[in-house]
Amino acid sequence: MNELKKALIDVAGDMSASESAVKNAVLYKKRRRKGREIFIIPAFVMVLCFIGFTLWLLPNQADDRQADSLFNNDYLYDYFIGRQKMFTPDLEVSQSEKDAAFSYYAEIIGVEQLAESHHLQISEAEYEKQKKLSDNVVNEEVRQQLLSLANLSIAQYEKYVQPQLIRHTIYLDKLNAIWLEQNPRMLSEFATGYTYQLAHKYLLEHFEEEYFALQKRHETASNHSIGVPKSGVIAAIEGNMLFFIQNMTREELQYISDEEKFRPEDGKIKAWIVNIDEIPVAVGDYVKVSISGTYRNDSSSYANALSEGLEVMLPAAHTDAIQSIDVAGSDVAQWLELIKDVSWESQEVVNNFSKPLYIVNVENQKYTIFKNDYKNYLIVPYGESKIAKLTQGRTEKVEAFLQQFVTK
Repeated sequence: MNELKKALIDVAGDMSASESAVKNAVLYKKRRRKGREIFIIPAFVMVLCFIGFTLWLLPNQADDRQADSLFNNDYLYDYFIGRQKMFTPDLEVSQSEKDAAFSYYAEIIGVEQLAESHHLQISEAEYEKQKKLSDNVVNEEVRQQLLSLANLSIAQYEKYVQPQLIRHTIYLDKLNAIWLEQNPRMLSEFATGYTYQLAHKYLLEHFEEEYFALQKRHETASNHSIGVPKSGVIAAIEGNMLFFIQNMTREELQYISDEEKFRPEDGKIKAWIVNIDEIPVAVGDYVKVSISGTYRNDSSSYANALSEGLEVMLPAAHTDAIQSIDVAGSDVAQWLELIKDVSWESQEVVNNFSKPLYIVNVENQKYTIFKNDYKNYLIVPYGESKIAKLTQGRTEKVEAFLQQFVTK
């Protein structure tokens, strides 16, 4: 029994018994006067009319979703809810999954609005080409399952959802092509993430009221990633892209060649980032930035990273504020004893976003010393991708040792 018939029975009751009664009255009852038989036919017609009217009315009563604009397309939002359900074993969606579905929906809106701001258009030929490509790669069984979970019919999908998905793909490709042409250091793998980042920024700048109203309507919260804060030096600038090296200072930068500067290192973020907010910055500036994703490919010798919230912590012109300490003679053994059994970790996994405090020169090795918000020292050896986060007790011992060299 299909869903529509079940709904009909729920509203109008099971009418099979009434149909049998009508048939019996017509086939088996004695003939009556001609004047009274005419009332049997109108009664049967009324039953059929009631069924037809209910069949027409029920879908309109059961489905109150709207799709009067891109900012108000319930079918598109439900499509992404259905997609989230496909990845849950119990076919239920948690609040975080609802938030993710809303983010996908917001990306559709943001990319189209961003594309329109660049005066991009889609020709009929481009649309039909992308539709054909989409139809060729779609798994019909998976799509049917998704539509079922999203409570969408094929007709609703083709009218309210599929056109938006096709337009989104075309606009995304067009925007990516713009960034790649403008920025030779940008990787194709990175461009899509950057487009989504710009789209979210554009939505909040130009459609903030509509965005939060839509979020409130669907009872979701933004899960837009703001990244993980890191600090380091701006080692190169090309156009609007900056080459960021984690935990490196301008002083250390002067000791490495261009080849070493751009060479990838496991465990340390060295990547081209986009100065998305166009903050004034110079080579050698020590900055804090939130990193929300790193992109690499096999054919390139460099990486890209999505970034937000660039802040210049120490301009290159003021790097003399980092005090240099020379450790020599008998003090060398004491220093080496202090750091002998510290726990070294990969720089990439330690969220250091502090300004450099000291540069310690010990024979042929140099170390950059930071102090984090918890008053713990962090030590980074020059030319290496490791970092040591000292305990409070060890920090106090190292600090006491260094104070004898600090210039007041």
